[in-house]
Amino acid sequence: MKKREFILIVLFFVSGILYYIFANSISPIEDIRVLRVVDGDTLELENSMKIRLLGINTPEKNMLHSELAVNYLKNTILNKTVQIETIETDKYARMLSYVFYEGQNINEQIVKKGYAHAYYYGKDKYYNDIMEAEKLARESEIGIWKKSPNNECLELVELLYDDDKYGEETLTLENNCNKTLNLVIKDDATHIYKRTLNEGIYTEKFSHIFNDAGDTLFIWDDLGLVEFYRY
Repeated sequence: MKKREFILIVLFFVSGILYYIFANSISPIEDIRVLRVVDGDTLELENSMKIRLLGINTPEKNMLHSELAVNYLKNTILNKTVQIETIETDKYARMLSYVFYEGQNINEQIVKKGYAHAYYYGKDKYYNDIMEAEKLARESEIGIWKKSPNNECLELVELLYDDDKYGEETLTLENNCNKTLNLVIKDDATHIYKRTLNEGIYTEKFSHIFNDAGDTLFIWDDLGLVEFYRY
């Protein structure tokens, strides 16, 4: 047997063993205890594995309402045995999962209560439930959807998200009130920008931030939601 063929055979068997270990280390649905709430959409399980709650995104630490999902998870499932349905893993080796407790989809409940927004790159069997939960929370203006009194001050003039070859994007806003607005600008993911807008037109260039296939623009101040735009 040639050396090259031998190496290929060894690699084949090693990859098979690794796949078996991986496939059997993550059960599609398993009962397990929640050891720690890392943040509003991340948990650590008693087997030391971390899971990222799939289909949702909660405010980052120190953002407005960042404590809502954290407190909900601590009060509801911390040190409790839950059911985990894992769909895949991410680049950080976290399991991307849905969590169920007493028959309820916890991911969906977080969104329904206004503690998070929907966050998807691809649809799965829970997509419609999560989107409907977000719709209800948004229409009820609860949690992250509660409008700021400054909501009428800011107008989205234009968001050019169709990247050219340099990935340049343009956001144009207008502050129609005779006061300064201290804002947090965010996309669907974790691109977060703190900006101070005086009265008048404000334009900023970004690069490869807003997804051409679909994304969301959120703008909050310290009092609530100022602008929301999804395409």
